[in-house]
Formats: sequence, C-alpha cells, structure tokens
Amino acid sequence: MLLTIVSSSKIDMDYVSVELLRRGKEIDSGIDNFIFEVTFSPGSSMIQHVALVVKASTGGQWTFPFALKASEPDADSTVLIESLGLHKVSSIAINRSSIDSDPQAFTSYFLPGSDSAFTLRPNPGSCSRPTREAVS
Repeated sequence: MLLTIVSSSKIDMDYVSVELLRRGKEIDSGIDNFIFEVTFSPGSSMIQHVALVVKASTGGQWTFPFALKASEPDADSTVLIESLGLHKVSSIAINRSSIDSDPQAFTSYFLPGSDSAFTLRPNPGSCSRPTREAVS
C-alpha cells in the first residue's frame, strides 16, 4: 500500500507526515479498516486543502479530501508583576524554550492599558534552546 498527501496548491511537505498505525478487517462484513496518524506542524498559521491518497498493490485507489488548519496559538501565560515600592526598579526573568529542533518565533506584549514604563527584552525573538526574557 502506498500513502500520499496531495494538494492543488504549493505546500511545504516537510510540515506534513502520514503513518499507518493500524489495519484490520471486520469479521462480519469483511470491510478493511485503516487508522492513520497525520502530523501537521507548520511554522505559521494557514489552512490547506489536501487529499490522502491510498493506492493498493492490486491497482485500487482511494482519495480522502480534508483540510489542514493551523491557527495562531493562545497566549501561553499571563505574568503579574508587583512593585517593590515607589521609584524602585524591579525585573523578572521568564525562561522560554522550544520543544522543536528549529528556532520558533515568539512575540511578547503588554495588554492594552498597561503602563508604558514597562519594557520587554527581547521582543520579538526566537528560541530553540532555553532562552530568558527580561521584564522590567
């Protein structure tokens, strides 16, 4: 059996992989069941319409269209900073790391209405190995 993912437009196929996890046959009906794992991990948000094409060694071919969707991630966390007192500088360090081997871009920001006296470093940035960000 040959498994292929096809798309009518250009897609970086490094972001998509497919693996046959399990194949079985229903005893009563004789229907073949296949369980696939499709992994989609693009570096940016996108929607891509693709098809999984299964080709049998006997010449049969089945096409299963579906959409791959990657959206912007939710914020990882919110940091609450308490002051040390009037006119005293304070800072905290936030450790970031990527589980991926490729550097991952990030953006940090303050919510609207936050005091302009606060700063972030670095912003934006990328991380692949553990990185620290300073907030002061």
